[in-house]
Amino acid sequence: MVLKDGLGVILLWLRLNLNIMGQFSVDRRVSSFKMDLAAKQNPEPEEQELVMQLSPLYLEQLEASRQEGIAIGQQLGEQIGEQRGEQLGEQRGELKGRHSILLKLLVRQVGQLPIELESQVRALSLAKSDLLVDDLMNFRQINDLLEWLQANRS
Repeated sequence: MVLKDGLGVILLWLRLNLNIMGQFSVDRRVSSFKMDLAAKQNPEPEEQELVMQLSPLYLEQLEASRQEGIAIGQQLGEQIGEQRGEQLGEQRGELKGRHSILLKLLVRQVGQLPIELESQVRALSLAKSDLLVDDLMNFRQINDLLEWLQANRS
């Protein structure tokens, strides 16, 4: 099909500007043009032909925008996941370090701890570990730790 000069120029202009203008701008212009033509009672044959030519172009740009949106969404998801992973890793590292220091202080205060008590201390939350740090200087024997653990169960 041979395009008339005016129609060919419009299509050529749109195609060339797809790479220059933002896709959203082109999508909006094509969509607006199609709505203007659809609102007309009796569009000219040349205008109808233009709509037929623009439809695939519009759909192509719509799909390209959708793919770009998916790519951006995936990238953001990865960044958020990475940040969350780093945050969790830091929290776990802090808790592990606190438990290690706490166990050393307890050994100095009450003597060597049985493995079961070590496990209970390692299972404490950050808040409970802070409470134990505050109270451990009052401990004189392992029974003091046992009583504290029983009194502070979650």
